[in-house]
Order: sequence, then structure tokens, then C-alpha cells
Amino acid sequence: MIRVPTPLPRPVVRFRVPFSAALLTVLAVFFVPGVLLAACPSDDLIAATADGFLNKKAVPGYGPGLTVEDAYCAQGKYVALIGKHLGPRIGYKIAFAGKRAQEQFGVSEPARGVLLRSMILSSGVTVDPKFGVRGLFEPDLLVTIKDSGINQAATPLEAARHLDQVVAFYELPDVIIAEGQTLNGANIIAINTGARSGVTGTGVKVQPTQEFVDAFARMEAVLIDDSGKERSRTKGESLMGNPLNALLWLAGNLKKSGLELRPGDMISLGAMGAIVPPEPGRSFTLRYEGLPGGTPEVVVTFTK
Repeated sequence: MIRVPTPLPRPVVRFRVPFSAALLTVLAVFFVPGVLLAACPSDDLIAATADGFLNKKAVPGYGPGLTVEDAYCAQGKYVALIGKHLGPRIGYKIAFAGKRAQEQFGVSEPARGVLLRSMILSSGVTVDPKFGVRGLFEPDLLVTIKDSGINQAATPLEAARHLDQVVAFYELPDVIIAEGQTLNGANIIAINTGARSGVTGTGVKVQPTQEFVDAFARMEAVLIDDSGKERSRTKGESLMGNPLNALLWLAGNLKKSGLELRPGDMISLGAMGAIVPPEPGRSFTLRYEGLPGGTPEVVVTFTK
């Protein structure tokens, strides 16, 4: 099992306080199981979760009392552990970009995860449908960062000026939390928003114009299977009105944690279609229609 160093114990400070009914009530709140004061999960538990991810074994998660703040604490330690095997950070992904997903998982805003170098595959790849514990198939949308000015952007048009490409992208997320365990937004954040793998295809250059920004909202992500059947058609505006709004949210969210987007970062902006289990033996093509400059597409095939 992977282990991270256990922090030194904090000094114990003792107070002489007379007991009372009120004090006993306060103590009860602190020590009743499930009502514990929020805290970052233990290093041992995070290490066991990372071990489960690496070995494709289900984990119990962190329970219903985990807060979003402590979920990000767990995520940071978790990513550091799996990063020893999957390489350095190459970008981020956004989860819960839509209001429906936020309501479903009990969060009030989107969430971020980290993409690591070995997670990214190229178009045309053949993937084992059992690539994870509970692997899923998600048509997605990816952009690449051109320069650090993105961190000061305040509008979609300003954001477009600091982007390089829009790239066709499938995400292959994995829910490693065992069935029957708590699966809320905080627990998903703690497991790096389920990031396992993703497949990149062709892209088009982002044009720093209002025309391109408007087209980004109108564009459609079209998913077609190997029989030629259209499985889904989703507009860019499904991501916070415009995918660039999702990017602006991410930049602001990172800033609150003292982090920044960097040139070359790959950013998965969110689901552009239904998230479903992989279909063994089937091949799928995702293309973005309506963007100036071309029609990006990506192909993935699942083995039988």
C-alpha cells in the first residue's frame, strides 16, 4: 500500500473549564460518529484510496461528513500519490458544470480535478472497456492554454485571446468508490473528480474574435457510433452558457487556492453528452460542428 508521511502531532493544550450541561452538549457534537468536526481525511485513508485507484479496486470513500474544502485537501494528497505513477500535471478537468449535475451531487458550483501526463491517449486508440473500477464514457470538450494571460481574463472574449486550440476529447472517468457507499460531490472531488483517462483528437485554432466566441456557444458536439447512428447532439451553451465561462470559473477557482493556469495546459471543460458505460466491441466518433476553421473529431474503439 502507498503511504504518505504522517504529520507530526500537534501539541495538546489543556484548559480548566467547569463542566456544565451546555459544555457536555458541545462535546457530544464533537464526538458523536458522523457529526465530527470536518477535517482532511487521514493520510493512511488517502493512501489506501490511491492504492485502490492504481490497482483498479473499489474503495469505501470518505463518508457523508466530508466537506468540499476537505475534499480538495484529500485530492491534493491523492494526486501527489498517483502522480508518482502517472507523471506530472498537464492540466485540469471541470466537473458539475451544469446545474442539474450540481443538484444531483449536492454542490453549489462546478469542481476541478487534475489531469496527469499518462492519462492522455491519442485518437484511434483501442481501449479495454474494463479500464477501471466503474469506468464511464463521456463525450467532452478540451482547450489548450496559449499564455498565462488567461489568469487575468474576465470575459469570454478576453479568455479566447489566451487560448491555442479547441480539441476533440473523450474523457474516460472512473468511479472507484464502491457501490452502496456515499457518492456525493465532495467524495467525487476527493477522488480527483473521477479522472482516469482521456482520448484527444484533432483541433482547430481559437480565433480571438467575438464571432468565434459566439460560435463556441452554438457549436454542437455530435456523437456517432460505428453503425452511423447519432447517439447525442449537445450544444456548447450547455456548459455554463458558453464553454469559455467554464474556463473563467476554473481560473477564478484556482486563484482562490493560490494556483494558476500555465501555457500548454490542457483543460477538459465538461461533459458534452450523456455519461454512460463503455460498449464492448463498439467504435465511436465525436465531432464538433459549427466552429470556424474546421471540424475537430476524435475516435475511440472498445475491445470486446
